[in-house]
Amino acid sequence: MGLDMYMFRKKKNSKEEGEEVAYWRKANQIRNWLVENVGYKEDANCEEYLVNKEILEKLVEDCKTVIKNPKMADIIMPTRSGFFFGSTEYDDWYFNDLKSTIQQVELIIKNTDWNNEDI
Repeated sequence: MGLDMYMFRKKKNSKEEGEEVAYWRKANQIRNWLVENVGYKEDANCEEYLVNKEILEKLVEDCKTVIKNPKMADIIMPTRSGFFFGSTEYDDWYFNDLKSTIQQVELIIKNTDWNNEDI
């Protein structure tokens, strides 16, 4: 068990599940960022939230800022503890999650038809 999060791309107003475009496991700093910036409920579990292009661009920007300035990690992208949330250390795993987030989200931004698709 663990903290697993997914992003899906689907046509606007569609009831279908859509295409998985991003995945995180135990990246509690990413979940915390989404709670603070998207309005996720703290106890959200298997709930869907829409994220727009601007939010994703901000996520990438914040990840890059922390990678360049690791001392800002606990201010810009703090970890959050929780049941099965994984480590709260600012270690290699933490920074690898940020790098992975940048790669995944930049592809989402580039490959999404924002007029006709939702994330």
